[in-house]
Parts: sequence; C-alpha cells; structure tokens
Amino acid sequence: MEPPPGDLQLPMGARLGDEVVCAAPLDGPNRLVEEGAARGLGVLAPDGVLPPPPVTGVVTASDLDGDGDVDLLVPHFPGWWRVMANDGAGVFELIGDVATPPLPPPQNIAAADLDGDGLPDLVAVGDGYVATVRNLGGLVFGDPVVQYEDTDGPMARFLSLALGDLDDDGDLDLVVPAVASIGDAGPGLPLPHRDLLFRNEDGAFVLARTLSPEGVPGHAQAALFTDRDADGDLDLLIPSEFGMESEPTAFFRNDGPDGDWVGLTNDAPLLGADLRIAAMGIDAADLNGDGAMDYCISDFGPVQCLASQDGAYDEGAERWGIVAPAGIDDRDFAAWGVELVDLDADGFLDLVTAAGAPTAEDTRPQPDQLFMGSVDGFVDVGEEVGFADPDWHYGVASADFDGDGFRDLIIGDWDEPPSLWMNRCSAGGWLVVDLEGADMNGEGFGARVEVTSFRTQHVRELHNVRSFAQGPSELHFGFGTDTYASEVRVVWPDGEVQVAENVPLNRRLTFAR
Repeated sequence: MEPPPGDLQLPMGARLGDEVVCAAPLDGPNRLVEEGAARGLGVLAPDGVLPPPPVTGVVTASDLDGDGDVDLLVPHFPGWWRVMANDGAGVFELIGDVATPPLPPPQNIAAADLDGDGLPDLVAVGDGYVATVRNLGGLVFGDPVVQYEDTDGPMARFLSLALGDLDDDGDLDLVVPAVASIGDAGPGLPLPHRDLLFRNEDGAFVLARTLSPEGVPGHAQAALFTDRDADGDLDLLIPSEFGMESEPTAFFRNDGPDGDWVGLTNDAPLLGADLRIAAMGIDAADLNGDGAMDYCISDFGPVQCLASQDGAYDEGAERWGIVAPAGIDDRDFAAWGVELVDLDADGFLDLVTAAGAPTAEDTRPQPDQLFMGSVDGFVDVGEEVGFADPDWHYGVASADFDGDGFRDLIIGDWDEPPSLWMNRCSAGGWLVVDLEGADMNGEGFGARVEVTSFRTQHVRELHNVRSFAQGPSELHFGFGTDTYASEVRVVWPDGEVQVAENVPLNRRLTFAR
C-alpha cells in the first residue's frame, strides 16, 4: 500500500502548476482518435512535385511563441517550413512560412533556444548546408544565416541533425549525419560522405571535425546525444544506414577535454553496439529498470533496441515483444519514426512507429504500429484499435496539444497533411517535468531526469531532434495508481543536481536555473 506523502520539498527556482483533472477517464488502448483536418492541419497538403520521402514527413512540435502550448513546424514544398499556431486547445492556425531565403528548402529543422531569451530558435539542414534562424517572438523569424556550406568535394545530403552540449561549456553543439553524397554512384550504395560535428563558438557553428566509425566516409541519417554511462558528459550515438551493406553503428564515448576540443572514442564494437542497421528513427529510455539508457532504433523490418547490460548492450526488442506487423514479411516493412511515450499513464512506456516506403516508386502498404507496454513487455494493438494506417508516414512526435496532461501524436505524411491522433485522458497519474536552462541552452537539452514513486521508477533524457521528428522540451511521466512522486531528480548538462520530494501528480513541475 502506498504510504502517505511527506511535505512537498522544492529546490530554489522550482514551481508546481495547478492540478489538471480528467473529467471522463478512459482505460485501455483504444484511446486515440485522428482529428488532423478538424483541428486545422488539412491546409498543409503539399504543392507541386514532391521530393522523395521522407523529407515531407518530418515534423517539429515546440512552444515557438512562449505562450505555454505546443505549436508546429511542418514542411510545405516547394517553399520553406510552415508555422502552425496552437490556440491552447489543440486547434491550429496557419501563420505562414518560416522564411523565403535564397536557399533550397530544408530537409529538417531543429527548434532550440540558442541565445537564452526563452524562445526556441531554428537550426536547418538542407542539401550541402547548415543554417540558423533566430526567433524574434510572436511567431516571427529572422532571415536564415548560413553556418556551413559544402564547397569542398561532393555535396552532402543532410536529412537530420541533433544538438547537445558536448564540451560542457553551456551552449549547444551540433552533429549533422550525412546519408550520402549527391551524385551518380551507379549500382549499389549511394556515394558516401562524412558526418560533421560542429562546435558552438559564441552562437556560431564551426566545423570541428568529421566523424566515421571506420575512418572513411559512410552513410547515416540519425544521431543522438546521450549520456550512456551517466558520467556527466554527453556521448554520441550514430546508427548506420544501409544495414549489412554499410558501415556499422558508431557509439562515440566522450573522454572529456583534450588538445583537440573533446576526445571521442568509438567503442561500439567493444560494447556490442555496432549494429549493421538501416536506421531511420531513434528514441531512448530506461526500459529494463537498470538505471541506464536503452536505445530503440527503427530498421527495415522490426525496430531493434540496444538493451543495456552491465555497461554493454545486446538486442532486446524481440524479447520485449517489439516485432514487425503480423502477416508482413520483414523485407516488405520499413519503420521510420520511433516514439516512447506513456499514452495511458499506467506507469509503463508505450512505443509508436511511423512506417513508410523508402522510395516514391514503392507500392507496398506500410502500417504504423502501436505497442502498449506492461510489466511483461510490449504488445502491438495497432490493428485492433484502428491505428495501423497503411499509408506512408515518417516522423512521429508526442506532445500534449490540448492541455489535458496526456500526450497526443503528430505523424508526418509524405504526400498528405500530417495525421494528428488526439489521446483521451485516463485515471492514471502523470507529471510533466519542464526545464528552464541557463546560458545558451535555454531548455536544458541533455539533462537527465530520474523520477521515483511507490510502484514506479523512470529515467529519461531531454532530447531535441530524433531523426525525423522533434517533440517539446519537456518530459512526461506516467505513474498508474500512485498519487505522488517521492523524488524527482534533475541532473543538468553541467552536472548540477536539483531534487524535489513528495510531489503531487497531474501537474507540471518546472525546474529553473
């Protein structure tokens, strides 16, 4: 039986929001209703000749104007990305394009507060370039500033990016994986290209080094900054792209300062993390309860998960029940976006995949998957509850768009407007942890949050872009029948620790530096 809570204890600068009450709790997995067109997203049908997937299937969900609700950035070819403003109840209004610069449309955009003013700025990657766009407030953005152009050698195709404070200096550095060099490679794999790592110098991104797990150019379209060993600095995971034909996954250990900025060692082969995988999406959480992060990565066929085990990894997805859709051969299925989220707040993470064909010429159905989590692992209920849409989808992110405390899902399509699956609230307890950082990482990306209650224990990290989607800069935890969190512990990227105790649930808890 859950013991009664002690007195609420909050660290300096922390604040607790008002309770949010679920008026009509709904139990069970049949809780998602697609309402994209009804909530304003039907205006986002792409125009003209589309680029190949997955580019138009990318989605970014972030509070772009600082009003407390989650807005959207969605690709709209042939122009730049469009801003959709949330009215606070999950209904969206089209504001317009982010910009109309003399640059090709971006392949992907990250939203992160780079200057500490409380508003997320944008970092865009496109064919052969990296650019930043300042958020001026009121959903108005400045002109793009080119930070890097590929002028020496073949131009890279950049499909994704990730931001993290690699050198612990208070600002966000940048990694841009390269899926290929643009050009005719003939039969076989596309032309390779090196991944790029940029150091943040006074708000500008300066190329610090190139990365490759085997010392030669390769192929990658996903990356994640993560503190895999909980030693206080961020490591870097870059999964491989073309499976057995390509180079293996790299996991760069951060060795701290050295004569060349920071020392990075790819020890993936020693850890059992050198998967040869066609990675498209990635998410991380402590799934096996050992306090270390596990990493679930999409692939051709079922999602694979690097399950932590005594400082190393083995493949855990199959034993956890994460498998390809029933009746579909692994070779005919391609998951892209991956999202770990507790949709019903029962204390167990669920897993969502967005599935799509790798090329526009492919005609195979690609059903999305909805795995509900329990103490026994995951079970795919997507077909049962009408979620297994066979149309092509790529990016998926979760966010509470209507303010009821429960995470909804935004899923990017290739040739149609995004899907918006609204999630109905349950009787389960929940807590949102929001971080207000300092310096030039205003949202605290890279922080680790550990939450404990009577029956549950959670460990998550705060990430931004995870391949083809980004959710808001907050962490959502479910608690089932528990009524309070006995401890909420935040480890900031610079190692400072803040702890709250005996926190009542169904609220937002904000930590500020």
